[in-house]
Amino acid sequence: MRGSIRKQSGDSWRITISLGKNPTTNKYDKYQETVQAKKKGEVDKRLTELISQFEKGIVINPEKITFGEYLDKWLTDYGRSNLSDRTLYDYTYIVNYHIKPDLGRIPLSKLSPAHLRELYGKLLKEGRKDNKKTAGKGISTSYVKKIHVIIPLVHHVTLKLF
Repeated sequence: MRGSIRKQSGDSWRITISLGKNPTTNKYDKYQETVQAKKKGEVDKRLTELISQFEKGIVINPEKITFGEYLDKWLTDYGRSNLSDRTLYDYTYIVNYHIKPDLGRIPLSKLSPAHLRELYGKLLKEGRKDNKKTAGKGISTSYVKKIHVIIPLVHHVTLKLF
């Protein structure tokens, strides 16, 4: 594909991936990451992981995007072509009504397991949004687990919850 690895010094390696031509600037964008690893095999694995994420529509440059923008992009780029209509509908509902109101404005690079634990606690306590009798009450643990299935698409915030 469109990636390269260059040895820098000691255990430091530079990964560069071409992101293609930016239609706005008409220039080729690239993503670079420095990796600390003793063996080149570890760096090769990271390069493969980054390319896979890019091909699935997962944003590689988290500094410039919020978590809400990332989720919208993932639903559009990856979800529409890889999920059934019903699953896409369910995921879109969960994203719009349960995740984005609390986590949508957080920059993707700043999202942490603590944010997720806080969200899950809030959902368990007062996460229902469906009707007047149950709105404001907690949602079930199994539904929080369903929400948790969507969030670890961002690999660096995956955590074991239950």
